[in-house]
Amino acid sequence: VDKPLGISSNYILQKIRKIYKNCKAGYIGTLDPLASGCLPIAIGAATKIIRYIEGADKTYVFTINWGVKTETGDSEGQIVEKNNKYPSEKSIRNELLNFNGCIEQITPRYSSVKIQGVRAYQLARKNIDFKTKNRKVFIKRINLLKTISKNRTTFSVDCGSGTYIRSLAESIAKALGSIG
Repeated sequence: VDKPLGISSNYILQKIRKIYKNCKAGYIGTLDPLASGCLPIAIGAATKIIRYIEGADKTYVFTINWGVKTETGDSEGQIVEKNNKYPSEKSIRNELLNFNGCIEQITPRYSSVKIQGVRAYQLARKNIDFKTKNRKVFIKRINLLKTISKNRTTFSVDCGSGTYIRSLAESIAKALGSIG
């Protein structure tokens, strides 16, 4: 399914299940509500192959808005910090070399990971204090695609399963002495 912005992966799944008379169905990978793109869905007996392909590499295109940090790590959240530190294209390209291979990533507080059986984003929205665990993820390739303006840059990344693009963007910004 070409998932549009503004709806959850589970919402799409439930619509598909309803269309196919509540058959067994599952999606491969989760896209945040603010992400659009291909959401692979298996139906019926095909759900048995999910476990074999859910770990496959993925490709994302994303834009970093330099100088703005939100509580959620995306454009949906409240702004919690601002600055005027905009990295040069040359410094960005140089820093991207440090984001290839296996990297440790912070799991966002606003994520679907479960903390004692409850989704992290549910706890975060209720202002309940909790910690997420860092995870190791694999970045196969990351490229600067386009400098849109001094405060916006678009990238593509080929990465392993479980990579949080919001966290990757924040880590790149931090490594460049900025926020994003």
